Amino acid sequence: GHRLTWPRAVASACGYRVHPVTCVDTVHQGCDFAASGGTPKYAAVTGVATYWDCESCGIGIDINGGIIDGHSYVITLCHLSSRSIADGQQVKRGDVVGATGSTGYATGAHVHFQVAQDGAYIDPMSLPGF
Repeated sequence: GHRLTWPRAVASACGYRVHPVTCVDTVHQGCDFAASGGTPKYAAVTGVATYWDCESCGIGIDINGGIIDGHSYVITLCHLSSRSIADGQQVKRGDVVGATGSTGYATGAHVHFQVAQDGAYIDPMSLPGF
């Protein structure tokens, strides 16, 4: 079976769109999942979590899942209100890693969830489990 799990309740799918804050045509490199602020966010994969922050995505976490079924995976969560893990911590799939927020360019509480497979962003909803 697959070794990745996903959040639910899609607010904005992956693909070409007009950004809701900047109003610029852009490719949305992940999926937005609506949830109330403070809702726990879980690790979608077992791996090493690293912190990062940026103006557009706010508080973020990358989880490097290593090689799964012959492909490398890095999972990214953005717009968090907080993180509940240490930078560089090994996490297990299903561990709480942070909380839903609206940091960065966000029109409301949600998590931006993106998947890099072999270094290229893919539509997370194309993977098993969605």
